[in-house]
This record gives sequence, C-alpha cells and structure tokens, in this order.
Amino acid sequence: MKIKVVDLNPERIKTKLLAIPLKDKKEKIDIIKDKKYLAERVIKIGIKEFDSENLRKFGARAINYAKDFELDEITIVFPNVKNVQEASQALTEGILLGSYEFKKFKTKKEDKPVKQVNFVAKNLKKIKKGIQVGEIISKYVSLARDLVNDPANHVTPDAFADRISEISKRNKLKVKVYGEKEIEKMGMGCFLGVAQGTRKEPRLVVIEYRGNKKKDLYALVGKGVTFDSGGISLKPSQGMHEMKGDMSGAAAVTCAINAIAELKLPINIIAVVPCVENMPGGNAMKPGDVLKSMSGKTVEVINTDAEGRLALADAIYFVAKKKPKAIIDIATLTGACVVALGYNVAGLVGNDEKLLNSIFKAGEKTNERVWKLPLYEEYSKAIKSDIADIKNIGYDNGAAGPLTAAAFLKEFVGKTSWAHIDMAGTFWAKTNKDYFKKGATGWGVRLFVELFRSFSVK
Repeated sequence: MKIKVVDLNPERIKTKLLAIPLKDKKEKIDIIKDKKYLAERVIKIGIKEFDSENLRKFGARAINYAKDFELDEITIVFPNVKNVQEASQALTEGILLGSYEFKKFKTKKEDKPVKQVNFVAKNLKKIKKGIQVGEIISKYVSLARDLVNDPANHVTPDAFADRISEISKRNKLKVKVYGEKEIEKMGMGCFLGVAQGTRKEPRLVVIEYRGNKKKDLYALVGKGVTFDSGGISLKPSQGMHEMKGDMSGAAAVTCAINAIAELKLPINIIAVVPCVENMPGGNAMKPGDVLKSMSGKTVEVINTDAEGRLALADAIYFVAKKKPKAIIDIATLTGACVVALGYNVAGLVGNDEKLLNSIFKAGEKTNERVWKLPLYEEYSKAIKSDIADIKNIGYDNGAAGPLTAAAFLKEFVGKTSWAHIDMAGTFWAKTNKDYFKKGATGWGVRLFVELFRSFSVK
C-alpha cells in the first residue's frame, strides 16, 4: 500500500472514496451525497477527539470501509490538529494495521487490497515525516503479528532465531545465536530444563543496537516459548492452540529493536530472547525436579506450566551481567494477570518507580496500556522452597500469580533497575475491532518504540 500527501481542494478531488473526519461525541459513519464533491463516494466519520488513538481508529475504519467496497484507492481529508506529524503517524498506523491480514495458509485469496491512500493536507513536510515513521512502526508490528500468528510447526525455536536474525542483520544489527551446547556451557540450567521435553533444540538470541555509543545501554528480554503445552503439568485442550503465541514477548522485543534501528533513534539497546518449546516428552522436567540456574540459585519445579519464568530467569541474569542502565522483560506469563486486568491492559511490576512511570506514560500514548501492581516482600517469601533456594510457583491455590511470578524474576535481576510486563491478556484479539484484527495483536512494539523515543530525547 502506498500512502502519499497532496495539497488540493477536497471538493475537487476525483477519487473513489473521500473520507472526512468530524469531531463528534458519537462514533459513527455517514454516507453523504453532495454534488459539490467530485468523489464517487463520500463518508463522514465521527470521532470523539482528534488525538492519536482516535485517529488510529479513524484510519482503520476508513480503510476497512474501502475494502468492504473493494476499492483500490481512498482519499482522506487530514484533520485540523496542532501536531500534524504525530497525527500523520497515528493515521498511518491505523490504516496499515487496520488493513493487516494473515493469509499465509489460505489457498484462495479473494480480497482486493487497497493500493493507494491519499492525505489531503497543507503541511506536507511534517505529514510526510509522520507517514514515514508510521510506516516503519506498522511494518514491525505486522511482523510481530506474523510471527505469533504463524503456527508452532513453522515457528520453532531455531526457525524463530533464523528469521529474526536475518531481519536484524539486514538492519545491520549485531546478532549472536547460541545453540544448546553453548547454553549448557553457560550454565543456564533453568532454560535447559524447559527444553528437556522436546526434540527441538533451544536457542538464545542476542541482538544489539548501538545508536549512540556515548549513552547508556538498555536491555529488553522477551519470553520466547514457541509452543507451550504446559509440559507434564499439561494445559487443558481448550484454547491450547493459542499457545503458539507464548513467544509474543520475544516477537515484541525483537521487532521493536529493529523498528528502533530503522528509525535511527540515538539510544543503545540489547535484546535477549530465550527460544524454547515446552512439551511433555519422555525426558521432560517433572514436578519436584530441582534445576540450577545460571546465577547458581537452585529452583524447585512445582508446576512445569510455570516454564516461562524459568527461561526468563537465565536470560535476565545473562543480560544483567552486561550492566545495563535498566532491564525490561515482557512475557505472556500468567493467566491470573488476565483475570486481574482483562484483555486490554498489561500488568507492570518493578523496582524502579521512575522506570515504571516512563513505561506507563508510553503506554498511555500508544494505547498499549499497563497498570502497576505491587511487589511486597510477602510475595518473595511465598516462593521460598523447602528443598531448594526458591520454587517456580508461589501459593498452592494460585493466589497472587502475577506477583509471585514477578518475585521469582526479581531474584535474578540483582541491583539493576528493572521492570516486568505481563502481557498475557493483550497478545491476542478475539474479534476484529478497529486496527486490531482477530489473532495476534503485535502488542508491545509500539510501546517500546515510544518508550525509547522518550528516553532518546531527554
């Protein structure tokens, strides 16, 4: 899809569809017939405010209306706003993410795509810049969606590592992929414990972006469980097919660092992803087993379905040794977080209020919202083991699941500034709505881009 900006009178434009945004308390679409317009069709779309989120929704509604009528071209009247570059970026994101489709395995591709979108506006330079930024961000959100939507027999640990490595090298990022023997040599016993039940070898992917060598290094860690059966502690069959998305955290951080690289933000980031399958094979770890982490701490496995924190523990300790200014990990970690916050907000926990506030503000701006949860000493006490240093589950009845999981991860952070995002409720959309499509959301990419953009301008 090509998006361009033109400085013309909207009434005199010959176009198949002219979409006009109107500030209105009611979100509605009106089809109008007016001889003063040369457009074949004219729609007026009411939106509550001309802020970024509502402009994303407007862009998605306009493009989906064009798709419904199988139009290959649409013209949008640019809204009257103060920050035209930000508005242009938001509109572009709404259009591109709203038109996203995953049809890799469809044998019949009947839909006709929209090929051309025109913005009618005056401030051409800033709007063009907004389009460029929106296109880059949308490209990597869509890539994250593709990675999560792809089935687990296609996105295995090695396949994920290969795909994201190829993309990262194309952006001239430094990439290192560690195989099973190297992971074992580093002493990542918790990570390897998860891999015991599958024939697919694990991979540890490390990607580095250096946008300004004089500035601090930040670390991102993403859970990369390419399929989670629950292991010996087998999950219920209902909804298990969605567990191909248990690598959504990995998709978020690897796509975000590539978007940041293409945007050339003056900041330094290292992204670390432990890629692994959790399967109930004959050699799988069992409830009651004890694993030794890279840090030397021993972990009693109470539930093999609490595997993500095991893989993350070694990855977090690995990157903490590089002494970053801050570590942010993101994971589809606990179903209990979905119970607490639903499907539109992720849980946020950490040891640095300033960092947590920055993440919250970035989420409010991108509408990838987070909500801070407490991390009291009681949660750390709940994961103490009778036979090892700690255990991978807190209370027997599952109480405070997101918080005991966070307390577990905290054990491997050391003194580094740290934040943990539990995105279990946000990685998957049950229905089509605005610029979200049924299936993978690509959640977290826009949040991280905005967060590091805010860091880079300070």
